[in-house]
Amino acid sequence: MGESLGLLRRAFGQAVTHATGMWYMDHSSGLWYNDPAFAAEFKNLKKWGDYSMKLPRQRNSEVAVISSNESEFYLGGSTDTSAAFYEGPSTTRPQGLGELSKAGAPFDRYLIEDLEQGLIPDHYKVYIFMDTFYLTDAQRAAIEKLKRGGRTLVWTWAPGYVSESGLSTTGMQSLTGINFAQGGSGDGPSEGSATGQWAENFEGGSFLQSDYTDGERSGNGAIVADLDKVIDGSYSAYGKAGESVDWHEFLFTDKNKIKLEPGATYTVTFKAKTLAAPGPSGTFYFLARTKSGGNAQDVGVNNWTDAPGDPYTKSFTFTLKGYEDYYLIWGLHNGGALAVDNIVIKKDASVPIELPVQYRLDANLFPGSTTVYGDMKLNPVFRPEAAGAQVWGYSSPDGAPSVVVRDFPNWRSVYLPAPPIAAPLLKRIYNEAGVHIYSESYDNLEASQSWVSMHAVADGVKKIKLPRAAKVYDIIGNRSMGDGIREFQYEMKRGDTAIFMLEPPTPQPPDGGPPGGWTQPLSGDAGLKDLQVRLAGKSLPLTPAFTADTTAYTVLTDAAQVELEGTAAHSAAKVTLQGKPLNDGMKVDLKEGDNVFELIVQAENGTKRTYTVTIRRQAIVVEPGEPGEEPTKPEIPVMLSDIHGHWAEASIREAAAKFVVSGYSDGTFKPDRPVTRSEFVLMLTKALGKEKNRSTLAFTDVEQIGAWAKPAIEQAVQAGIVTGYADGSFRPDAYMTRLEMAVMIARALGVPMNAKAAISFTDDSDIPQWAKGAVEAIRKQGIVVGRGDGRFVPGGIMTRAEAVVVLLRMPKNSQ
Repeated sequence: MGESLGLLRRAFGQAVTHATGMWYMDHSSGLWYNDPAFAAEFKNLKKWGDYSMKLPRQRNSEVAVISSNESEFYLGGSTDTSAAFYEGPSTTRPQGLGELSKAGAPFDRYLIEDLEQGLIPDHYKVYIFMDTFYLTDAQRAAIEKLKRGGRTLVWTWAPGYVSESGLSTTGMQSLTGINFAQGGSGDGPSEGSATGQWAENFEGGSFLQSDYTDGERSGNGAIVADLDKVIDGSYSAYGKAGESVDWHEFLFTDKNKIKLEPGATYTVTFKAKTLAAPGPSGTFYFLARTKSGGNAQDVGVNNWTDAPGDPYTKSFTFTLKGYEDYYLIWGLHNGGALAVDNIVIKKDASVPIELPVQYRLDANLFPGSTTVYGDMKLNPVFRPEAAGAQVWGYSSPDGAPSVVVRDFPNWRSVYLPAPPIAAPLLKRIYNEAGVHIYSESYDNLEASQSWVSMHAVADGVKKIKLPRAAKVYDIIGNRSMGDGIREFQYEMKRGDTAIFMLEPPTPQPPDGGPPGGWTQPLSGDAGLKDLQVRLAGKSLPLTPAFTADTTAYTVLTDAAQVELEGTAAHSAAKVTLQGKPLNDGMKVDLKEGDNVFELIVQAENGTKRTYTVTIRRQAIVVEPGEPGEEPTKPEIPVMLSDIHGHWAEASIREAAAKFVVSGYSDGTFKPDRPVTRSEFVLMLTKALGKEKNRSTLAFTDVEQIGAWAKPAIEQAVQAGIVTGYADGSFRPDAYMTRLEMAVMIARALGVPMNAKAAISFTDDSDIPQWAKGAVEAIRKQGIVVGRGDGRFVPGGIMTRAEAVVVLLRMPKNSQ
């Protein structure tokens, strides 16, 4: 009954924290809930469910989990990732939602289409992309907008591998900022016996002289010499237990001596002799076990009940899962006595080994973590590049880096090779991202603004920490936990569910309503949720990009008047500019130079916060044009909102000042995004200066070239910088490789290119002969210096920041 009530309460806790409805369904003609205890429980939960309608029902999660239904249609064969990604806790393996629910913080779930359509709030600190294997261009663009504000984006297996144009690790690299090597399923090395065969007859007379032990408890088994127990020779292994003993395991292989190969198929043959039959419903049994998967991952389970008498032979064949520390067990269920001898373990080399993709967390970063996560056979396998990243986990069993964390100036990228995302890993991600952790105990937790629900996975005292001080009431125990508290403790048994109401009236059962006229405290939120500077209805970029906690911004324009608009985060807060309410925006006049405006937000309880906007109006300077041309007004250098603190910030600002780059329409530059061929050609022609001569484009994909890039490409074709591909295409949206960059720049500069030139890079053999001259020529010019390990990496994808730095290294007389 206690377990059943715990599950009913867990379901109610999930419903009330998500502000959803629920119902109870009986499939047994009224017998499931035919007990007064159930009726009393339903009545109590119904009462609190009704009362929850009077409380704030908002979620307060800081983690968004984003799914892609369409991605599942692109999986081949029998691959099914849904269970590992989305199913709850299991007794046999860690699974997606089960790990998420144990990480100590609530999370909200969305579809990738919600992100694409702008339906996901932007307050989340961590975005987890569970199965976004397939992404449209629009969905990629929506994800790009998340890469700011210190957010953390988490990816599994093959994010962005499938696109509208095919399969590509390049798509994964541009999405995650991490480089990948691709391989087949189970392509890593594994350990095992050189021969894959072991034999044991126990003639050494003790466990120490054999490849076996007497199990987890010393004395469970023995090596005996009694004539009535020995099967062959002088000794045999022996185990005995009474009928009242449920499970008695007396013989184990020694994992240090017999190393079974992950994923391999084995046949185990042995002689046995029944000396006493097991009790009623009892059996003798054999199995292979590992505890690396978080739960016992038993395979090869076999039972028998042969009668006492002469020895007999048993033979069992089984295939191991992908864990590296399996061991074999012989045991007794409900009593009996059994002798075992002449054991032969033989691997079937004719059966191919297909290993699942698995990882284990770094023991130094995650003390006490020994679980191996993942048991799915995925193909292809992607190995992340560890250069420039932190390694938080390693693939099992080969130990290659597989869980990597790469930090960029305004966001963090976390990749792991297979589901599920381990709860300890999630907890570390959350902590470093600033997500509030309610519990450290790895129990199943749900929370909202008004409720906290916990389902215990183990006995113990649970500590719950709240994001803010609150009145806390235990609706199951019908008692107050305290008033104005930030944390409290609660003792629970495994399977119990505890549900707490936050900030209720003075605690009492809700039947009579709140006594004393309790009122909601006044809000102290004096923040903005949006800030806009508009010109002719269009938003000007803010530097830095807007966040609620940033209170000083700069805007660049040449206009004499703009409109300022600020929106308070709380509905009861007021925003003023120059002492006047800033309701629907206010037009302000600008003088040349800096114009400083202060927006004051006053919270409901009187708290104030000031946001400062400095609008720099630049003077218009008319520059002469070519003879016979009208004077032209120069462009205004853009204020790029996402390059502050970037390693290439100075170079990007210099390039913007020279009008080599101008960024995107939203005021960003996206420095770590791969640069396309169209974008690079445009940057290159701007760096070289304006060319008057153009060539009509004859590429087969000319219609795919954007109007913004076509004049630059026409100039580049005319100048012989660009020739296109052998199939007649230009591929404007393909990512620029370092090899293509070298050839274009060498052609643009007109430097001599010796096809037989000696290359100074260590990966000379990877550079095509026809391009060696170009690579060496620009190296001598100091335009490229290679990667830190002396490689040029000709197939490497260039980022927009790298493109800027390379172009600025061109000789000054060419710019």
